[in-house]
Amino acid sequence: MAHDEDGRMQSAIDEIEASSATNYMNINCKKTKEMILGPLSKQHPLPLLISDHNVEQVTSYKLLGIMIDASVNGPTTLPQ
Repeated sequence: MAHDEDGRMQSAIDEIEASSATNYMNINCKKTKEMILGPLSKQHPLPLLISDHNVEQVTSYKLLGIMIDASVNGPTTLPQ
């Protein structure tokens, strides 16, 4: 990912953070994750920042019982 793409992503995050603050909401940086999907995942983007804290970069994440993996083309259901 080129550095201009990193800057655009950070600008988008900054807008979301500003909008959240305007609406009296806080983003929990400890629970916020970043996952890059597709061909861009092979590149190493700069970490995103929220309130001067790095957003954790992950390659897989469990959301509502579904495991999302950056190397798989679609979600996989976890065994019950």
